[in-house]
Amino acid sequence: MFDELRNIFGTLTYNFDDIIYQQGDTDRNGFILVSGKIELSREHDGHLIERGLFIIGGQVFGVFTAIFNTECRRWTATAVEKSEIIKIPANVIESKINGVDPFLKYCLSQWYSLEHSRK
Repeated sequence: MFDELRNIFGTLTYNFDDIIYQQGDTDRNGFILVSGKIELSREHDGHLIERGLFIIGGQVFGVFTAIFNTECRRWTATAVEKSEIIKIPANVIESKINGVDPFLKYCLSQWYSLEHSRK
């Protein structure tokens, strides 16, 4: 399933406790977890307020910054075991999003707004 993406983008390996990205980072890359496990956590006013959200093999993460054009990352992603990841560069994600029908882009933005208004 990942062979074509691996051939195009390659893979990165992260070990236990390696940080893939931090809350507040402004990079816009996306990631696909091929194997391993990633924990998402976030802080508010310097205190850990949410953790225990896990990404498992086959799942995509970190793409919201590019898809929804947000200023910075809202979560920290940390490997909780050795993990193989495909990194999708921001320009690739953004070029795909720019080609999406405007109605679908609007629908996605509304879904994102609804999801984040509950928090």
